[in-house]
Amino acid sequence: MFNSLSYYTELIKLDLKRLPSATIPQVAIVTGVCLPIFLLLGLTNGHIREMYEKLDTTPSGREIKISSKSDSELLTASMMDSLQKELKPDLDVLMPVAKNTVSLLANSKHAEAVTLIATRQGDQKLSRYDIAIPQYPQEGRPQITVSRYVADTIGIEKGNHVTMRIKRRFGKEETADIEVEIADVYSFEDEKKMMEDNSSEKSETGCAPFELLADLKCYQKGYSVKRYGWPSASPPPPEYIRMSPTGIMS
Repeated sequence: MFNSLSYYTELIKLDLKRLPSATIPQVAIVTGVCLPIFLLLGLTNGHIREMYEKLDTTPSGREIKISSKSDSELLTASMMDSLQKELKPDLDVLMPVAKNTVSLLANSKHAEAVTLIATRQGDQKLSRYDIAIPQYPQEGRPQITVSRYVADTIGIEKGNHVTMRIKRRFGKEETADIEVEIADVYSFEDEKKMMEDNSSEKSETGCAPFELLADLKCYQKGYSVKRYGWPSASPPPPEYIRMSPTGIMS
């Protein structure tokens, strides 16, 4: 019986022997087109699928970051709680992407531009490096954590109290102070890992409860914050009337 496969195989062998200059480029072209496709299929069905499976089954891998809810509202802790319940009942942590720059004063020393990054209960970056998550009690002093560089700059350690100062400008510059407690001091090495920063420069950073950063943002936007007795700006910001009904500001 005539075997078509053997027949064509012999033709290919003859072509390779007689016309290598024409056949070899054709084989190279086919290989160059097919190989990347096979590699992508292998990654999709192999490594990438394995990563997705690990993401679904590993508790430390699920994290959603949110920067804002809408242009007309300030993101608050109650909004974060509601969003977390809406998205998934067993969501590990819903982490806002929020930060603020403040000054810290202690022992007659001054750290002028400390960048505080938002954290919440369940923050796995802090837990991973055994760094205490700062608390925001209903009454009393809020807590923050700071880098070793900040702590050495103003001479403080874990458990100390420091004055936090923020500024706003509505026609004139105003400042507001609040006393906070240092929940923890993290090392330079842990700072680089948390911030995913490979540079060798030490920076003035810290972590603060999202609720505290929301209070600071309200003040800087010109609103009053009753918890600390901070008044609203005079005159109030243009969007005060539009934003007040949301219940975010007093």
